[in-house]
Amino acid sequence: MPDQKHIDKIKQMRPDIDLNLEHTKFMNYWIAKTGKDASKKDWGRTWENWMLNARVDKSRQEYKPGWQKRLEHAAKQNEQYKAPSNDGVFSIGR
Repeated sequence: MPDQKHIDKIKQMRPDIDLNLEHTKFMNYWIAKTGKDASKKDWGRTWENWMLNARVDKSRQEYKPGWQKRLEHAAKQNEQYKAPSNDGVFSIGR
């Protein structure tokens, strides 16, 4: 297991990944690795790099149908173009 400082750093930088799953992949990969590449000067940094490069498994995220994604995207676009509210700063015809 890496030092707690490495774990804390990755939890802050990559809250989107499953640390347990990625740690298992890391361990499996390096235990099976042989040759000159299997020797590392700094395993903590090697672990950090693995976690930083980890890809989020989209199949584990909540499924949304295409129409729902398009609707959410359109709603975000509409938010950008809303007229500012009239808070009484400008008043016409007192």
